[in-house]
Amino acid sequence: MRPGRWGDDGGAATTEFVIAAPAFLFVIMLIVQAGLYFHAVSVASAAAQDGARAASLEGATPADGERVAGDLVHRLAPKLISDAHAKGERLDGGQVMRMTVTGHVSEVFVLPGGHVDLTVTETAERNVEVFRPANEPPPHRGQAPPPPTPPATEPPTTEVPTTEPAPPTTSPRPGGTIPPTTTTTAPPASPTTTAPPGG
Repeated sequence: MRPGRWGDDGGAATTEFVIAAPAFLFVIMLIVQAGLYFHAVSVASAAAQDGARAASLEGATPADGERVAGDLVHRLAPKLISDAHAKGERLDGGQVMRMTVTGHVSEVFVLPGGHVDLTVTETAERNVEVFRPANEPPPHRGQAPPPPTPPATEPPTTEVPTTEPAPPTTSPRPGGTIPPTTTTTAPPASPTTTAPPGG
């Protein structure tokens, strides 16, 4: 008769698996949740950048950028990001466009007795496009842009009347033209010699 063994460990593996399995699943779900969160951050950042770019164009408004940002979030992550909201505002006297996208990331699991806030908020800024003349310097950051410079106009030119000398008036001869006049100078008189008396 063989003696029996003390401390049989036949169920030890099952006990260890029951203890380690929940912790292992918890770690896996944390990794999945972190991946979804960072993907939501990437989508919100791209939406904020596209919204700021659309609102910074010449003639665009913050509402145009908000619409572009919201459409991008709904197209890329319709179920991942809920309650997405985009808000655009202009800073520094209208020179800088800021777009902020906020949303709530869907949760993979819920911790018993606790709540984890998985809200993403991404902001992007972009300079507003303003076309100005080449000779006009750009305004400093924080100052309102100067009013547009009116086009340069040339001063009116005043013409000074010029007077020309009137030609000499001559009386033409009847039936012909005026012959040229010539001036004749008489030669000087020769000196006279007086003979002496009685010579």
